Amino acid sequence: MTVTTIELTFSDREVVSFIADRSMSLMEAAAKNGVRLASDCLSGTCQTCKCEMASGKIAYEDEHEIALDDGERAAGAILPCQAKPLSDVIRLSMPYTRISQLPRRSRKLVITAIRRVSDSVFEVAGKCHGGRMFAFLPGQYVNLSVPGTDAVRSYSMMTPPEQEEVGFLIRALPNGAMSTYLSASAKAGDVLSITGPFGTFYRRRETGTCIMVAGGTGLAPMLSMLRERARRRDTDGPVVIAFGVNTDRDLFYRNELEALKAIFPGLRVLVAAMSHGDDWQDATGTAVDLVTSDLIGPPPTATAYLCGPPAMVEGARRKLLDMGMSREQIFAEEFQPTGAN
Repeated sequence: MTVTTIELTFSDREVVSFIADRSMSLMEAAAKNGVRLASDCLSGTCQTCKCEMASGKIAYEDEHEIALDDGERAAGAILPCQAKPLSDVIRLSMPYTRISQLPRRSRKLVITAIRRVSDSVFEVAGKCHGGRMFAFLPGQYVNLSVPGTDAVRSYSMMTPPEQEEVGFLIRALPNGAMSTYLSASAKAGDVLSITGPFGTFYRRRETGTCIMVAGGTGLAPMLSMLRERARRRDTDGPVVIAFGVNTDRDLFYRNELEALKAIFPGLRVLVAAMSHGDDWQDATGTAVDLVTSDLIGPPPTATAYLCGPPAMVEGARRKLLDMGMSREQIFAEEFQPTGAN
């Protein structure tokens, strides 16, 4: 049996190492050694497990199934769920702490309310059978079953942990499995399976400006983070929300965002739509267009959270890097085409 030494460095500088059989994926080897890594689909498409390889060599059995573009690969990104070791030593940099990967749980979620908050967004609230929602970190997501189908879709919570009722913002997509259910037959009392938590997108501790760039329903994890901060009375410091929608008819939660200013004295809310009517009073463009250097403050102390379509996330990341922020200060969650709505 040929083996490889795997060394993992987590974002809090904890280092874990173990021996891996080269016939196994890095994810499988970690699990065999009692190390829980971020994961979801386990097929190379969701990117939840994405990390950076500092040194070593790996291979994928099917390169065509790996959802990493050339730029990501050139920067050292790999997907441990599919990567198998080829070299004697592999060193990986994990963009999260080990303790952030909480145990996965499954519950039955009973819908308590459904509301359409814009032309393209549903608000869905529910409570878990038999008690509170399982533990999660603000910003993480869960998988929800679509009643009457075999489909499972992924959504970030917009509510904070330790709250009895959990809420989601769900984009309405033409012919989408969840969209069709919500539009045609969903009602209070319906029961969905819920599993989680998943993801490496969660709130870190900021020392400077907290920048939140959200496209559409990418606002949900930002609200979870802010509501958790409010619950803990951690409301000091500058916060910028740059929120973009496609059209003015897609805009939602404007009043809710404005209401947060009474809780967060240093909060600035900026809104943009790519197209709109003549009475539109906010910016024209995308959420990325709203981000300017004067909002960030000293770049070395800022922390940025990005959530939305891949093009928006990458555009915001490039802009923030050009402004002097480092990759270590930028945390992102991209909408993936499969299992996102």
